[in-house]
Amino acid sequence: MMTPLQKQLNTRIQNMRIPVRQLEREAGLKANAITNILRGESKKPSAESLVAIARVLECTVEDLLEAQKIIPRRQEKMGQVEAIFKEGDDKLPIEDVDLFSKATGAVLCMAQKKEKTLSYEKFLFLAREVYRYSIEHSLDEVDDRFAGWIIDRTLEE
Repeated sequence: MMTPLQKQLNTRIQNMRIPVRQLEREAGLKANAITNILRGESKKPSAESLVAIARVLECTVEDLLEAQKIIPRRQEKMGQVEAIFKEGDDKLPIEDVDLFSKATGAVLCMAQKKEKTLSYEKFLFLAREVYRYSIEHSLDEVDDRFAGWIIDRTLEE
C-alpha cells in the first residue's frame, strides 16, 4: 500500500508532467532520491529534501504529506485554501499561503535541528499552531522563539 507521500508525489509528478530525473535535479537531490521514495525504499526523507521537492512541485511540505485532495497552487482560488486537520473538526482557513508554507518549513527544520522525529499528526498540529500564532499576532514571518517553544512543549508530552 502506498503512503500519502508516495501518492502525492506520484500524482503531482504526473499532473506537472515533470520527469522524475528532472525533479531530482531541480530540487538539488541525488539521483534516485525521489525514485527511492516512490518505491518505498526511502521511508523517512529529510526535511530539506521535502522542502526542495515541494518548492519544485509548487506546493507545501504539508501538501506532500497529506492524503487529502490535491490542489495545485495554480488552481488555488484567490489564494485561499481550507486546511482540514484530523484532530476533531478543527478547521483553520489558510489565508496566507506563503506564511503557512513558512510555518510548515520552520516546524520541519526545527524538529530536525533538535533531532526530534515527528509523527504526521504532531507535524500537522505544530504547523497549525505556528501558523495560527503568526496570524493572530499579524506577523509576516514565523516567530522562531514561539515555534521552538511549542515544539519543545509538544514533544515533551
